[in-house]
Amino acid sequence: MPQHHVRDTAWGILDFDDHAGFVLVQQRWHYNWLLWPGVLSAWTLHEKQRFHATVDREIWDAWSYKIKLSVMGGSPIAQRLHGHDIRMNFDVKWTLSPPWDWTVNAYKMPPGTAPRSLHVSQVIASNKTIELDTSDLQPRGAANQANAATANFRTPPHEFGHSIISGNATANPDEYLNSSPNLGDTSSIMNIGRDLRKRHLTAVIAELDKMIPELTFSIVAPAL
Repeated sequence: MPQHHVRDTAWGILDFDDHAGFVLVQQRWHYNWLLWPGVLSAWTLHEKQRFHATVDREIWDAWSYKIKLSVMGGSPIAQRLHGHDIRMNFDVKWTLSPPWDWTVNAYKMPPGTAPRSLHVSQVIASNKTIELDTSDLQPRGAANQANAATANFRTPPHEFGHSIISGNATANPDEYLNSSPNLGDTSSIMNIGRDLRKRHLTAVIAELDKMIPELTFSIVAPAL
């Protein structure tokens, strides 16, 4: 009988609908609405809603429906879905009550603050904390340590990549550093670009493969 198969991981929930051939990856975010020093006006409900909606939309746009999976194995589900594309959707949910996957410190910055001029957004995997700020709501310039640059980088989808974790560390480290073997891949979302790579999904696939005996997933797209 077709059904949902749900796995609650350390970093989010995976829901595989074996009837629709669809995987939902959802993270539950609990916000701390903070003011940067010198900012006196409290967050309004409208500002909070706009912040979350913008972050959620940017993550959805960067990660959802870009990935196609296939399945194989001896289970009846694997045999039924063999040869069919499995689509993926990614979502962050604003969560007010426990449980949640991530605590998000959202800073309201002074008007006109340039991205990264006062606060550097980041994911701290060891204590399940994400730091973002209001200057992250618009594209910005970014450069890597090989001196490649872009004017159209989006912070939330990049930080979301860091929030897919393995053990106590991110499964997707920064690729804009000299120490990264992927420094030259400037189109990568974990570098200074917007494109997903197969390597960014390694931890997701590892969790999906634990769901159903005799069924494993592989990536059809992206090709790289």
